[in-house]
Amino acid sequence: MKLLSTLSALALLTLSAKAAVQTRWDFSFGGAGSIGSPGHSQVLSEPGYVEIFDLYCSGDQFEVYDNGVSIGVTSTPVSDGCASSTGSVNDAWGNLKWSRGVFYLAPGSHSITVKAVQSPFGSGGASGIIGTGNNAANFIDQSTIPAWAVVTNGTPNAKVQTRAAAAAICASKGMILAAPTKQTWDAVAAALQSSPAIVAPSSTVIVSSWDGNDYGGADLALTIIKGAKPSVGGLTLAAAPAYPLCQKDPSQTQTPAYQPVTMDSNFAVVGPIGSASQLSDACAKVNMVPFQATGADPAGCKAASSLVFQAAGQNSQAWIGGWDGASNFPYVVSTGATGGSCTVNAGDVSKSQYFVCQKPATGAAKRSEL
Repeated sequence: MKLLSTLSALALLTLSAKAAVQTRWDFSFGGAGSIGSPGHSQVLSEPGYVEIFDLYCSGDQFEVYDNGVSIGVTSTPVSDGCASSTGSVNDAWGNLKWSRGVFYLAPGSHSITVKAVQSPFGSGGASGIIGTGNNAANFIDQSTIPAWAVVTNGTPNAKVQTRAAAAAICASKGMILAAPTKQTWDAVAAALQSSPAIVAPSSTVIVSSWDGNDYGGADLALTIIKGAKPSVGGLTLAAAPAYPLCQKDPSQTQTPAYQPVTMDSNFAVVGPIGSASQLSDACAKVNMVPFQATGADPAGCKAASSLVFQAAGQNSQAWIGGWDGASNFPYVVSTGATGGSCTVNAGDVSKSQYFVCQKPATGAAKRSEL
């Protein structure tokens, strides 16, 4: 690869952007006026945000407090009597039926508490995220972020010439400015093969570094030659605006590699352990759906409980999709001392537990969400 000889002689200030931080927690609440438990405390070294969003039955609404001071109320929900219920963050965040809100946080120590303003079902479960970065106005599901991508935002206005500006665009997508290497190039090339931003005979993208060298924090442009497999044509100083090449931030929590711990012909107990709001994703990753326990099928509930007993032992619990229809909080099936019983209770959202999944009904759609 051809490099400008001046690059090695540059002594420029490094303008590396801080990686965005996201921390998520689930909480439960009672009737109107109750305080969600647990709360969350965190120290932010830079400006950030907190997001609160309702889960399960739509209709709940919240007032959010930081260090004991109200910072706002989440959006007005639309309740349909629990005809709509989801434990999926993606589903709830993308539908105006469920109340949600984003609130700015200054650098410093924060203690977040949430009060239920509306609670038509008397209790429920919800989630919060506290974070930093330029994606402060949007919750970005890490499982949907590609490993590598040229970010265009559908407009030439996304073309920039500096490292800092390119890093900001990447951060708005929950990514970081790319640092490709010879070892990762095959993966990069595969991701860019169908990118409309890479045109013949060649295109230029802004990168953070090449093969581990950032040349003193210089504004770097990587030339990519269009072909059946895109190849590197050269690295230069950025002489004109170009789209940024971004990559998934390796420091962000990755989606766990869910897999069955115990299973039979109809059910599976899936691990690793996690929060109630990860149930849909855990089951989808093994091509199953959350187990819905019903009084009409005690044998199925007992079979699921036996599998949980095999996976976690006596007096253990695992997340399930519900009991006899939709609910406004997550349920667990309990094993008891010997397993094989059908005991279903409301779960403690502060706990991490296994997930109980079942084969989908014939013709049922399967999807993956977080």
